[in-house]
Amino acid sequence: MDTGHPVARAAFAVKICVTVRRTRPRGGASVVLGWVFRSPIGTASAAAEFMNAEWPPHDAPIGIAWSRREIVLVATRGIPVGVACGVVIGGLGEQKQLLVKIDHVRRRVGSQLLEEFERRCAALGCHKLRLETADYQARPFYERHGFMLAATLTEDRFGRDWFVMDKRLGPWDRGRRRE
Repeated sequence: MDTGHPVARAAFAVKICVTVRRTRPRGGASVVLGWVFRSPIGTASAAAEFMNAEWPPHDAPIGIAWSRREIVLVATRGIPVGVACGVVIGGLGEQKQLLVKIDHVRRRVGSQLLEEFERRCAALGCHKLRLETADYQARPFYERHGFMLAATLTEDRFGRDWFVMDKRLGPWDRGRRRE
């Protein structure tokens, strides 16, 4: 049966539903905890389509309209020697990757990429930048560029400590302190 919803339509032909049930302690009715759909277009794309359709009605009453802007920067010196990429959503610029070719480290390539990423985020109206870096990566580099530790994720990916760092842009950066 086609319900008309894009996810249901996409998943209908090869839908596999897994229902997980739990009985209440006093013998009450079972509760459906989850469904798993498989679709010809792939579960991830169907889920993304669903979220893109369903989040706006939830957020509209409080004036939130999600728009996503990708930023991809490539530093070249005849060949690509560094890349910075991230996304801007809701006034937050989130750096996802900053990578410099090993033989170009400490030649300001990373600094130039980070500074340009910050400029582009500010031009798009961001009030804050955020990133993650691991204990073996570049925390001192980001601190030199004005980022501050927001959280430490202990024994996280690959069993390493990860640092969530942020930097406020514009007038919001004055007088900022962290305990």
